[in-house]
Amino acid sequence: MDVLRLLQSGKKNRNVLFDFVDSERIDGFVVAAPSLANYAGNSALEKLLVRFQNIPMVNLGENILNIPAVLIDNETGICEIMKHMIEYHGYKRIAYISGLAVSTEASVRFHTYQKMLNFYGLPYEADLVYEGNFSINSGKSAIRELLDIRKVKFDAIVSANDYMALGAIDELRLRGMVAGNLIPISGYDDINESKKAGLTTVHQPIYEEGHIATELLVKKIRGEEIPQITQLPTKIVVRESCGCHLKDTFPACKNYLMAGNSLDTSFQNNQNFLIEKISKMELADDDKKMGYLISSIKSLQDSFVQALNQKRLDIFLLAWGQVIQECYEIDENLSYLNTLLSDFRRSMVSFIKDRELLIVAEDMFHSARIMIGDSLQKAALFSKILETAKIEKLNDFGARLTSTFDLKDQFDIIQSELSSLGINSCFISLYTYPEIPKQEARLVFGFEDDNRLMIPEEGITFPPGEIVPFKIARDRRRCTYIVENMFHRTLQLGFIVMEYGPKDDRMYEILRTKINDSIMGTIMFQKVQKQAERLEQLVQRRTSELHMMKFIKDKVEDEVEKLTIHISRKQETKPDEKSSMVYKSMQMQEVVNKVNQAVRLSKPILITGETGTGKELIAKLIHYTSSSKDEPFIAINCAAIPQTLWEAELFGYIKGSFTDAKADRRGSIDAAGKGSLFFDEIGETPLDIQSKLLRLLQENQYKPIGSNKFFTANCRFIFATNKDLSEMIKKGKFREDLYYRISVFTIEIPPLRDRKEDIPILLEYFIKKYSGEFALPEVIQVEKDVMEKILSYRWPGNIREMENFVIRSLAILSSSREDKGMLKIVHLPSLIADFSFKSDKTTAQEENYFNHNNEIYLNRNYEELVDQYSKKIILWALDKANGNKTVAANMLGIKRTTLSYKIKELKIENYH
Repeated sequence: MDVLRLLQSGKKNRNVLFDFVDSERIDGFVVAAPSLANYAGNSALEKLLVRFQNIPMVNLGENILNIPAVLIDNETGICEIMKHMIEYHGYKRIAYISGLAVSTEASVRFHTYQKMLNFYGLPYEADLVYEGNFSINSGKSAIRELLDIRKVKFDAIVSANDYMALGAIDELRLRGMVAGNLIPISGYDDINESKKAGLTTVHQPIYEEGHIATELLVKKIRGEEIPQITQLPTKIVVRESCGCHLKDTFPACKNYLMAGNSLDTSFQNNQNFLIEKISKMELADDDKKMGYLISSIKSLQDSFVQALNQKRLDIFLLAWGQVIQECYEIDENLSYLNTLLSDFRRSMVSFIKDRELLIVAEDMFHSARIMIGDSLQKAALFSKILETAKIEKLNDFGARLTSTFDLKDQFDIIQSELSSLGINSCFISLYTYPEIPKQEARLVFGFEDDNRLMIPEEGITFPPGEIVPFKIARDRRRCTYIVENMFHRTLQLGFIVMEYGPKDDRMYEILRTKINDSIMGTIMFQKVQKQAERLEQLVQRRTSELHMMKFIKDKVEDEVEKLTIHISRKQETKPDEKSSMVYKSMQMQEVVNKVNQAVRLSKPILITGETGTGKELIAKLIHYTSSSKDEPFIAINCAAIPQTLWEAELFGYIKGSFTDAKADRRGSIDAAGKGSLFFDEIGETPLDIQSKLLRLLQENQYKPIGSNKFFTANCRFIFATNKDLSEMIKKGKFREDLYYRISVFTIEIPPLRDRKEDIPILLEYFIKKYSGEFALPEVIQVEKDVMEKILSYRWPGNIREMENFVIRSLAILSSSREDKGMLKIVHLPSLIADFSFKSDKTTAQEENYFNHNNEIYLNRNYEELVDQYSKKIILWALDKANGNKTVAANMLGIKRTTLSYKIKELKIENYH
């Protein structure tokens, strides 16, 4: 019986997943009724479950439609909390944070609160009740409402669940109400966070509830009789938040036995006492932890006795430290060790008959308790570090996904990242007909245990109700799936099936958002591109019959190719400083000042900066504002050149130097002439090539492959990198001597996040640049909220990321039916518009990096962008010239042979 888990969403579009459930595919299922009822209400839940009455079901927490149910005793739990607050502490005015009125559980707890007030003769006051929605934020809102708006006074707060209680505690601490000044508060559920926060609450046997429900469902599937109602008890768990002191700090023994001068060894028969105490701890859901503690009792007792006999505290403390370490490796929550230590002390102290030994023992117990405190602090710090690391990893995942508009690349990234997160399999399916999701789906991607499924480009069609195509799923191992719907507003895209791995449900929702947004953006962008391609093909088909010419003859083709390469390089658009540099900040003015210094230098120049900051633009600015501006500017992408082709690319070769060398070929150094040779991503250069570059810089000479003649390099050398070359030197990945050669004059480009005054003018620039491609007005207004989000975002991909962000936003705006002259929040990719994360360590300036994270990289280099726009320009000229290449070449100011070569090189159809 496979388990399909649908995480809470609050977005009705996901309800389409319920259409996949039927008796042919599902043997039975357990319904988490309270979770669904909390958001939809019992009436809507009943309508939903009526559809599945022919499928065996067991409800958790709700008695609906006579479906067998496993229930929690909600009434007793609130009774015990109220009794403790009123009788033990004497609180009279008790505020209450309730759950949603549509929830049966919330209703029972609220009415029990009212009943207990009446039982103790206390008045019910509506002003002391706040209706929450079970979230942490609603707990914070409750405190603001009660204290700031209603301005009511109360002795304590009872919350209908732990999350709201924890939110209320956070809000109170923000107001300086900490330690003894904190308003007493209790929760309900006993989640893990409650133990760390010291929250008095009601323990629900949630794991036992699920276990029993599953057992009952299996029996029902087999046709066996099962009880209609199974009710599980709850119990109060008293911690510090209600005003109590920890029971672990009470004296372990009131009367010490001082007679005699030795240790009574009969304590060795007292192991059963400790085992019984451990069994009653809050570890009912963790057999591994409980088993380890029980097995450790004897070794702890032995080390304790040995420490007393030798009066050496370290013997016992080393053993105790081992227990802490083993427990931490099982689970970072160590608060229960305080209880264990108190029970151990209670069981041992009464057997000590010598006062001196008693003092030694108390010293050991005091030190042991300090060790627990230290470990808890370290665990909390490490947990925060892990959470930050996980946030960064998920952020990197989103950035990598949105760095490309190619689905194949995105699928590669998804497999790599999900595997590293411990998710062993994933399947992505798109609806063939989004308006009729139930009809047909296409499996377009899948992997299992690092093995990628071989799926044809058109996908594998199957009925969506199968979740995964039957012919693939039938041979899979049994596992738990999470099924997440993909959609944009009312448009259904498909669904993601992820194997349940790490026990962090929030993480799967974050992954869904990132995958959903990236695939949606890619589909919309590709849709716009396909529409443009169809229009271009239509024009080409209508004009090709009138204007067909033969290719130039094979005898001159090689010469033309060499000539056109040189011409295209020399005719490359030369940027003007004012038009190409868009900035306002002093930081960029300093960069421009350094550029003005660099143009007068003949020594190598190193440009550093993060990805997307515009290093190549600065390199071109140096070239085209120098005395060699009329000479070629040649760019080499060091990361894109295979190691075996480096020398040929750099130095060139002569005819016959190797098998495929059918003609002489100029290298980049020769092609640059007296101009500039730009090495982009120099940090990616192989070590053996680095040695050749060093020799080139030292001697200023080179020799083409197959030649015996040396030539002088007359060009300027400019290098760029986004890596820390000094760190690469330490790791042996970059030559130190080469680094000193290329860094004679260094220009560091600041990241965009450090020059926020440049963001508005860059945004305006890119909107004007790309609005025409999407048939949008050149001037587009930007809502204030949008500008605030853009200004507060961290922009890890810098200018390139902003450019890609504008393209995506304009693509969404162009498909909107609303005012196309205003960029609003709804037009932003939801990674920026919706996503939220916080870290205690962030500064105010950096906080929005976690709140609105959307790292986007444009995964295209300069040459690819030039090719893209060259193709558009050539098609425009051919269209204006009715397909006549001679006329089109004249319009572009180039030779006809150059135009023919470009048509072939850019694979422009129907004009060959």
